[in-house]
Amino acid sequence: MTNKITLSSLEENDFDEIVSSFKIIGWNKPRSIYEAYFTEQSDNTRSAIVAKENGKFCGYVTIKWKSDYDSFSQQNIPEISDLNVLPIYRKHGIGTALINECETISKKRGYTNIGLGVGMTADYGDAQRLYVRLGYIPDGRGLHYKCGSLQYGNQVKIDDDLVLFFTKSISSCDYHRIDLPTHIETPRLLLRPPQANEGKILNVAILESFDLLNKHMLWAKEKPSIEESEAVVKREAKNWILQIKSDPELMLFILDKNTNDLIGATGFHGIDWDVPCAETGYWVRKKYLGQGYITEAINAITQYAFNVMKVKRLVITCDVDNERSKKIPERLGYQFESTMRANRIKPISGEVSDTLVYVRNDLNNLPELEVIWKNENT
Repeated sequence: MTNKITLSSLEENDFDEIVSSFKIIGWNKPRSIYEAYFTEQSDNTRSAIVAKENGKFCGYVTIKWKSDYDSFSQQNIPEISDLNVLPIYRKHGIGTALINECETISKKRGYTNIGLGVGMTADYGDAQRLYVRLGYIPDGRGLHYKCGSLQYGNQVKIDDDLVLFFTKSISSCDYHRIDLPTHIETPRLLLRPPQANEGKILNVAILESFDLLNKHMLWAKEKPSIEESEAVVKREAKNWILQIKSDPELMLFILDKNTNDLIGATGFHGIDWDVPCAETGYWVRKKYLGQGYITEAINAITQYAFNVMKVKRLVITCDVDNERSKKIPERLGYQFESTMRANRIKPISGEVSDTLVYVRNDLNNLPELEVIWKNENT
């Protein structure tokens, strides 16, 4: 089952689920907290965002539009506050998604900077690392206790109120959050994002077909380990949640709709969301060669690209000697645009080679194929 994360404003019917979810793990989070957040949300002094994975509560965060911390308040910096993700849902990209949503909302309101405070004990270790990874830096004003600045010689109790404050410029954010259907279906195929714990499935398919992939695929220079394949599926699963601009890639598994066997992979890379435009590629498992699966899959994602992603340009490139690969765009009515001379290396020989470029700017004369796209469970 593909993990589908949704983010929405706190509603009254969320209170009981949140409280009971924390109670199960021994955290005391009384209903009064969320009643207060909801009231402040109605008063526009706070925003509260709830995350659900496959329809089940998994975390939340709030934004205080006027911080209790004097430095933020004086500089008109909103404060991200009370980020909580249930332990069983951590490392699913949910904390990152919640923070990114705070930045998006704040940017839409006209703010150019955003801030947060993080505790100093080991319990906050994961959060500290997350904030740094997302571009937050200390605000330079040292440690604070209950929002009061600490000076040399001060003695305080080490608890959750001992905080270091961080800020980040959000005038230019490194992500582009849009809602894309995650499932694409054709008469024979299901195309969907990979998910955590599918690294072994991917690894088996790659190793089974490595003698073919190694001839032309630039990423197939060496046989990957299961751990390396698992890192790939985790990264790609997160990309579908966040659509991060610095890693503009959306991978799709190609599965047999009846058996759920992995046939190959495709997706979009080199995405420029501002145009928008993208490139697609593909590979097929050795045992599925010559059965028309890739032609069917690329027809489907071509329709998806123009109808859903609203691209203006979709590109397919391949090695000049890859006869099987170049038949796909030719079959599907892509126009040959150019040959990029001496711009790639053949994985096996190290020989310098050329790349063929095929392009579509619309769906005119694309062979007919019944395709539907949807989010899981819809």
